[in-house]
Amino acid sequence: MIIIKNVKDAGFLGKEKISRLLINQSIPGSIGQITIYIHGFVEAVFLGRLGITALAAIAVITPLKTIARSFSSLFGPPAGAYITRLLGAGKNEEADRIATMAIASTYITSAVMVFIFYLSGNKLLPLIGAGEIILSATKEYYNIYILGIPLLCTNVVYNNYLRAEGNPCLAMISRIISSLANIFLALLFIFGFGWGMKGAALATVFAAIIEGTIVSYHFFAGKSYLKLRWKYVRIYREEMFTLIKLGLPVMISNVFLGFTSGIINNFAATFGTEAIAAAGIVNHLRQLPQKIMIGFNHGFRSVVSYNTGAKRYNRVIEAIKLSIKYRFLTSSVFSIIIIILANPIIRLFTTNTQINFYARFGVIAVFIASPVALSFQILSEQYFLSIGKTVYSSIIKLANNVLFPLPLLIILSNYLGIKGVFLSRPIAMFFAGLLGIGLGIDHIGKLKKEVVEPKKSLDIKR
Repeated sequence: MIIIKNVKDAGFLGKEKISRLLINQSIPGSIGQITIYIHGFVEAVFLGRLGITALAAIAVITPLKTIARSFSSLFGPPAGAYITRLLGAGKNEEADRIATMAIASTYITSAVMVFIFYLSGNKLLPLIGAGEIILSATKEYYNIYILGIPLLCTNVVYNNYLRAEGNPCLAMISRIISSLANIFLALLFIFGFGWGMKGAALATVFAAIIEGTIVSYHFFAGKSYLKLRWKYVRIYREEMFTLIKLGLPVMISNVFLGFTSGIINNFAATFGTEAIAAAGIVNHLRQLPQKIMIGFNHGFRSVVSYNTGAKRYNRVIEAIKLSIKYRFLTSSVFSIIIIILANPIIRLFTTNTQINFYARFGVIAVFIASPVALSFQILSEQYFLSIGKTVYSSIIKLANNVLFPLPLLIILSNYLGIKGVFLSRPIAMFFAGLLGIGLGIDHIGKLKKEVVEPKKSLDIKR
């Protein structure tokens, strides 16, 4: 595995074979994301043992987690991509300054959000699907989980920095340790101590503390390539404006994604608590190939951002072509496996016949659409984010999260009932994938011209 150890090593992203780079930079991230997925999956399975109410409550909490962690996307992925481009351009001190400012800004912003979430809980939870039957159980988890938001958000930013400096292994190790601790603590707190929903939330917060301790030590003990310095804890107007310009559309889109998931829960609630629980199961299973693709994103962003900064556009094109192949093959294999094994996997959560029926329909629909969505929608979105074209990235993300699913949800649920609720998301994913193909092809054409005529400057913002 390639890890940056000193300044001279920083150029490997522009020299190593692209296929090797993508694999070496993506596998640690994918493994780390899979471990995150496993602990969320196991948490839902554990809570399913407590009954339908607990299973439905954790389904409602999932949109909240998306909304809470969206504040890490204001500075995390955009800062990581921006820092990698700066390293590719040889601007190391500027990269250190931005890294320090972004992590401090993330902590302050997320701490403010804890206060807002605390005051707005009674109004927010019903908006994301917490009806009277499951409201009490949802509050038990919510009131503890929100206390860990600053740590959860800063951990995301730290991990983006690790990948930006070419050190994905530590990001993977910290995620594995955190996830294993989360599973053990959840088992102990939920069943050993009998704390139920509160125990699950406490396990998540304690695991975040463990991960935060590992990654923050790496940076503040001087072991990292990037240097976080107290003297840089201030607002640099130009750099802050750049980060907000890059990150705000991503953050807003992720907030919308959380609320869209909450609206889907609300629509499902009209068909009973079982429908909400089923929607939660579908969401958990849908996240498995997505988590793997997030790992692919980490490697892809590092390679594309660095080589864009270094103006090696032929390597960028090669990375795009290889990534499409890797993604389509991986997502297709996973989709086939999960569709075949849908029934036994769903029964891990619950044996309730109605929930199983709803969930199986939703799972099959989602995974039929997954190969196109995961291969093209996410890749094109990440490509535009990597080169600083956040308008295109935001259009694709908003189309997938809001513009396509909400109208489809209203129309299809009206005509098809609960089946329409479950069909709205996969159809939206498919159309967002087609949108990504269209925008991506147009820009790659411009990129190919830049390779042929290197003196002309492609409109890539830094």
